[in-house]
Amino acid sequence: MRNSGIKGNLLLLVVFMLVFIAGMGIFTFNSLNSTTKQGQNDVATINKYIELVDNSRNIQVTFKKQVQAWKDLLLRGLDQSKYNTYLAEFKGYNKDVLTELTVLKTSMVSLGIDGVLVDKVSSELDQLQINYTNALKSYDKTNKDSYKIVDTLVKGMDKPPTNDMNALVKSIRDKSNSHIASMNLASKNKNNQLELYLSIIIAISVCIIILLTLMTLLTYKNIEKFINQFQVLMQKAEDGDLTIQGTIFSKNELGFLTIRFNKFIENIKALILETKEMSYLVASSSNDILKNSDEAAKTSQQISQTISDVANGAARQSALAVQSNDMVVSVTRDLASVTEATNHMKKLAMETDEIVTQGISSINFQNGKMLDSKNTTEEVSSSILNLSTKSADIVQFVEVINGISSQTNLLALNASIEAARAGETGKGFAVVADEIRKLAESSSSSTSKIEALIKAIQNGINETVSKMGNFQKSMEEQTESIKNTENIFWEIKDSTSKVTNEIIEISKKTQIIDKNSLSLEKAINNISNVIEENAAASEEVAASTDEQVSSIEEITLSISSLKKSSDKLKQFLDKYKVQ
Repeated sequence: MRNSGIKGNLLLLVVFMLVFIAGMGIFTFNSLNSTTKQGQNDVATINKYIELVDNSRNIQVTFKKQVQAWKDLLLRGLDQSKYNTYLAEFKGYNKDVLTELTVLKTSMVSLGIDGVLVDKVSSELDQLQINYTNALKSYDKTNKDSYKIVDTLVKGMDKPPTNDMNALVKSIRDKSNSHIASMNLASKNKNNQLELYLSIIIAISVCIIILLTLMTLLTYKNIEKFINQFQVLMQKAEDGDLTIQGTIFSKNELGFLTIRFNKFIENIKALILETKEMSYLVASSSNDILKNSDEAAKTSQQISQTISDVANGAARQSALAVQSNDMVVSVTRDLASVTEATNHMKKLAMETDEIVTQGISSINFQNGKMLDSKNTTEEVSSSILNLSTKSADIVQFVEVINGISSQTNLLALNASIEAARAGETGKGFAVVADEIRKLAESSSSSTSKIEALIKAIQNGINETVSKMGNFQKSMEEQTESIKNTENIFWEIKDSTSKVTNEIIEISKKTQIIDKNSLSLEKAINNISNVIEENAAASEEVAASTDEQVSSIEEITLSISSLKKSSDKLKQFLDKYKVQ
């Protein structure tokens, strides 16, 4: 299965978005660039029309100034200086009008407007200038009414150029308004077209966004379904359930991954089943081997123990035989001195009997002294308890004295108050009351110290009483110990008497033993040699058996460790559900 589903969808989305964004960008850029250029051209054209209208109006205004200068010349030209000034203005305005008409015609031609009317106005102005110039020849500066004659000569001649100039300005203004209106209409149509394109682009963008959103949601839904399924599957697998199978929702990377996961679970399940069977087999074999090894170990230990006992017994027998041989030799050699030693032991036993009797007397004397000490201790303990009782009575007396001190202090305070009320007559009594108060406070302080001291004494007495109790108990234990010692001495005396009698009997039997010691020495030598040979052989067998037992114990430990591991593996595998 090819891994191209999600990747192909995402790649298709990215490519489509890039193409769409690039297309929209290029279209928007071209539209804006075209609109901008068109707007710039329209603005330039409008500026030209505005300039053209302004120039035509300026020409109209200049012409009116020229007409006004002609009137000023006729009315105020009696003065030569003013005549020359107004004449120069008249000619200058005429020249400006003609020049501006030439420039105006050039602008009109550049905008595609017919300049015939400009030529007509120019021709009329030239003719008007000629007529005005010829009429000025009739102007007499000495005659005040001369201007009427000149004005009559040119009367009405300025109306044709004026009307034509007004018509020229009106035609330029109308042409400008018409062209500007057509440009506005074209611009409005262009804007409406651009708005239509933008609406279409927005609609297409919305549709594409909805489509992309649906595709993204569908892709995300598949991924979310896959993730939710895998969360459940992994949770079950974590809990040991290996019977799980993932559902293939789509034929893409996620479906391919689900197939891989199912195969992985199948492999793990097969491995767990095989491992379980092997663990059961290992556990069963380990139990059987462990039982057999335990029995073998026990048997080997029993054999080893028996052989060791035999070897130890043989060794002991050999040692005893050697020792017996030595003893027999020694007995044979020293038997002569046994009788003398026996006599000496008899004498020592009699002396011991006398010493024990003296010891018993001494213990009886010590027991009497211990009884006297015990009685004395009881009397001292009774006296200390009596002293503790008396100290308690003293504490009660001290409390009474404390009460008297408090009452005295209160009475002294009341006396001081009464003395203060008495004024001068009570001053002496106030001094006495103050001294009584000080004496009461001193008594209270002293009784507090006495009370603390008595409490310390009582604590010491209680501690002494406790120690006397312990000492009395120790005296009782010592008395009991002396009684036991006295009993032991009596037992020693009985034993020494018995020992003395036994020594007398032994002295008689040593003479018989002396006769049989020589034949016993020879027999023991033969037995000692045989026992030594048996002991050596038993030690070798015991050593071999010990090595065998050690090997069996090591094998048992290894099998026990293997059993623990197999049990642990079995417990670990039992938590997995494979069927």
